[in-house]
Amino acid sequence: MDAEEDPARAAERECLEETGLSVRVTAVLDVIAGLEHPRGANMIIFYRAEILSGQLTAQDDADQAAFFPLYDLPPLAFQATKRILERLRDEHT
Repeated sequence: MDAEEDPARAAERECLEETGLSVRVTAVLDVIAGLEHPRGANMIIFYRAEILSGQLTAQDDADQAAFFPLYDLPPLAFQATKRILERLRDEHT
């Protein structure tokens, strides 16, 4: 996030930069505190967003990009991500 940037706008910008998808944030899902690795964030804001346009493509820091069903995800690295996805799965059962 850049200085004085609105967090939701930063998420939209980062999504475009990282995935090639233009999105609009529609809701805050959760804010989870905790440092997961030495150079990581102390707080993660999870948003719900809708795709407005674009083509999903792997950008400079990824080899591949793909959509996955909520119940068939590849291994995840971060506990905060696992936690929010578990909550989303519970809401959809």
